[in-house]
Amino acid sequence: MDKSFSEVFPGLKGEGYSASCFRFMTVSRLRYSADKTKLLIDTRLDRLIGKDVLKKIETEINARFLAGLSVSALIIEQYRLPSPYTLSELLQ
Repeated sequence: MDKSFSEVFPGLKGEGYSASCFRFMTVSRLRYSADKTKLLIDTRLDRLIGKDVLKKIETEINARFLAGLSVSALIIEQYRLPSPYTLSELLQ
């Protein structure tokens, strides 16, 4: 699939930093959990994005696209970081 986050969720605005993160997010797949209560959004991220920001984005998806449904969004992140990011640098 590999579409930009804005293509998959048009009209999603975000606020402040979360809105600027959309350009670093690519959606690779949409799927449901086995019990059909979660919309799993498999994403590839080109930059480190905090869990708090991802939770805000999930909340906005729930409010805008899933309101009134018994389904909630869950972003599954996979990072594609450039070579300057090494484990030792991230832990400093």
